Amino acid sequence: MDLLDRLSLHVPGGQAGMGGRLAGPELAAAVAVAGGLGTLGLAPCGELRRSIARVRESAPGRAVAVNLLTPFLRRSHVSACVRAGVDVAVVAFGGDRELVDELREAGIFVFVMVGTDEQARRAVFWGADGLIAQGCEAGGHLCGTIAALKFLPRALSVADGRPVLLAGGIATGSDTRAALAAGAG
Repeated sequence: MDLLDRLSLHVPGGQAGMGGRLAGPELAAAVAVAGGLGTLGLAPCGELRRSIARVRESAPGRAVAVNLLTPFLRRSHVSACVRAGVDVAVVAFGGDRELVDELREAGIFVFVMVGTDEQARRAVFWGADGLIAQGCEAGGHLCGTIAALKFLPRALSVADGRPVLLAGGIATGSDTRAALAAGAG
């Protein structure tokens, strides 16, 4: 699968769905307009709905992603994403097959953030469309236990052909080239 085509991206990069209102509609829209995957952080349901609409308005024709941080996830967040027809959901720090199935049945591409081999196997078992392999260098909430570029081949071997994005350890153009050369999507 060509992930860039599937998500209408022009560059192989995305922005993390940081909480605390850091990854709001302005940042997500700016990343989307620049050709990457802009991702909204989880917010109260009404605010999330408005943020999705603002990104759609500011970046027409671009993918809208929402970070579903499961320890804080409510049923209303999932419903808001489904009703708004977001393009991508990033399930992080938990999840299950039922959640992944519901999102996928609504036509939402589901990434699951993983930081260990076991988490990757579980995400594949749930039917995730892709993985986000998080290294220990990533910021914020952390599930990665080893360096991103060391974990990437392990995640790719479990992914069974699914795209794998890399989180952590990417700060320069050469870091990006190394990640892409190692198989990151």
